[in-house]
Amino acid sequence: MKSAMIGTKVAVRPTTTRVAVRATPTVVAKDAPPLLSNMEKLKLLSKIEKSGLLSAAEANGLTLSKIESLGLLSTAENLGALSLLESRSAPTLITFLGLTLLAAAAGEVYTIPDDQVGLVVLQAVLAAALVGGASAAFAGSSLVAKLQK
Repeated sequence: MKSAMIGTKVAVRPTTTRVAVRATPTVVAKDAPPLLSNMEKLKLLSKIEKSGLLSAAEANGLTLSKIESLGLLSTAENLGALSLLESRSAPTLITFLGLTLLAAAAGEVYTIPDDQVGLVVLQAVLAAALVGGASAAFAGSSLVAKLQK
């Protein structure tokens, strides 16, 4: 039998009065999908290797040393990005993010006036960035859904 206190952070401070210590147990979902074995079944790493995605990223300046210097891995770890992938609602949340980005693209085209060339260029650049982000969100949602099957 496992203790309910495993994985719980408890803060203790010296005091002269009696204080009740409250701990919030960390609950691990029993129905969490087996992401790593699903990645292996889908041969995801082989597909990335064959597609040349890593070479393309390196050609565009995204190298492992660049990722390391930017601290992207620790940031993803601190934000809980990997545990988010285990959530059954993650594909829905990512799809919602894509829809929000599409709505933002339409909204910025509608709200930014187009009476000057600079503003039209701004509209086009923002719309392209937002639509590109939405496309990435939809692709990511599909990938996460496949990994969770």
